[in-house]
Amino acid sequence: MNKNFLLLGGLGVLALLLYSNSANASSNTSGNAPGNFDLSQLTNDPTDLQYISNLYTELQTRGLTNQQILFMLSQCLYESGILTSVGNYKLISQNNFAGLTNVGGGYASYNSISDFVTAYIGFLTKGSNPLGASSLTDFNNRLQQNKYYTENPQIYYNGLLTYYNELFNIGT
Repeated sequence: MNKNFLLLGGLGVLALLLYSNSANASSNTSGNAPGNFDLSQLTNDPTDLQYISNLYTELQTRGLTNQQILFMLSQCLYESGILTSVGNYKLISQNNFAGLTNVGGGYASYNSISDFVTAYIGFLTKGSNPLGASSLTDFNNRLQQNKYYTENPQIYYNGLLTYYNELFNIGT
């Protein structure tokens, strides 16, 4: 009788662990990033909120992990300045949230956020593959290796980190 009781108890604990892990996996695909963001906590400006929400929604449709979305949103918020007094609304209104440039020079313009995200993912999967980064530091290092930016790497990382922390703190 004790063996049966222990076996049933052990199975119950195993079932709880399996349930817990599957629930965590469905809401947290990276193991350490929030699954959903209440972006309204970032800004009171309805236009800024709409831009960010549209970008976030498009990123979610691409099969990216939560961690990848955090990295990408952090970079887009940093590059666009959308939540600052120096937001680059000219680029944002051209659906370019990350300052992507044309091959011949100058900033690229995209017909839709979907087109931008396709181009952005294409860039982030080339060379040192920033999209494959395991941490924000790794993401920044890979961006630098791909010559994505010319700024001091520590300054760029600090900018990414500011937005990453903000996004991570509003995740649920």
